[in-house]
Amino acid sequence: MGKPHPILLEVAAGREIDPAKVTAAVIDSAVDHRMVGLLAAAAGSDDVPKESRLRLEALDMSISAYQQGLVGIAANVHSRLTEAGVDHLFFKGLIEAHRSFPHPSGRPFTDIDLSIAPEVSLAAAASALAPDHPHLGGLDELVAGGHITAIGIQVNGFPVDLHTEPLRVGPRLQNPQLWWSRTITVEIPGVGAVRALDREASLVAFLLHQARDRFRYLLGAAEYRLRLDGEIDWAGVRQLAEAEGLWEQVAVSAESLASILGIPSPVEPPRNWRTSTWRRLWAPPVQLPGPQGRLRHNRRGVWLMPLLARGRTTDSLRWIARSLAPPDGALRIRNPHDRGPYLWRLLGARIFRVSERRLTSLLGSRHRSTQ
Repeated sequence: MGKPHPILLEVAAGREIDPAKVTAAVIDSAVDHRMVGLLAAAAGSDDVPKESRLRLEALDMSISAYQQGLVGIAANVHSRLTEAGVDHLFFKGLIEAHRSFPHPSGRPFTDIDLSIAPEVSLAAAASALAPDHPHLGGLDELVAGGHITAIGIQVNGFPVDLHTEPLRVGPRLQNPQLWWSRTITVEIPGVGAVRALDREASLVAFLLHQARDRFRYLLGAAEYRLRLDGEIDWAGVRQLAEAEGLWEQVAVSAESLASILGIPSPVEPPRNWRTSTWRRLWAPPVQLPGPQGRLRHNRRGVWLMPLLARGRTTDSLRWIARSLAPPDGALRIRNPHDRGPYLWRLLGARIFRVSERRLTSLLGSRHRSTQ
């Protein structure tokens, strides 16, 4: 567990590898860094040791089967939201697995991420998918107050995250209509024609998410390389990022991923204190920790990203204060199973999140070792 195996770095960069060197250690690392599908495709089958080949095939089939289940849920969600008149778009895993990767299993995803249009009520959208959800009352007031930007819903046992916007960088977007205008139609087999962010808007969101998630998995660098295979309007990327005061963060993320891949960066970050700070926060020793990234630097990207944005300091400080002491309704949505007085639930939620991250990391390591 930890940094990716050197062979996986070659896979992420699109370079050829020696299939005979795909050992159990390489596959363990691929599991940790979500690279199983890409490793299986890069290694082929003829010269891979038999035990490794069988394990890779089994893992790849398992990923594909789960994703097919999620595709069915996406079709169900898309149909129900459309019937309810809820304008929405899909982003992250479902879209990029089909748009950027040669085979969808190369881009594992574990849930469905959607964003609703700026004028749409989150409560109305959630009600279309889960009419019996216990926390729909007062939800729109929490959204208006900046306390809630997403709600998690279970649809036939699969997780669906319904967002009010696709960037997820703290305070609400300054220009939500700009982002909603940068959408295209993408054909997803088994789902149909759905709305998604165009390549430039999707790339901005992706680069911000990579920093927010602490460049945790090598899959992020592999996805970046595959995205670069398409035509990118970098002037448009910069315009979108600057509209939210986030160009430094976007540019440094692009630079960091290019460095991981060993390729030149297509953009040069501005020379200022924001860029220097962001580079120090995400220096190479911090990058690619794998599942251990859930234990370290947890709030570094979440809180400092908005604080380093241009013109957003006041909004960011207010958002952090709301995050530290959310109203009771928001706390109940985030931690629906907690009971007791407010302060007890607030403290318990923070202890639970730390314990959950440690347990998830431990169980992930044990699960990997038995695969």
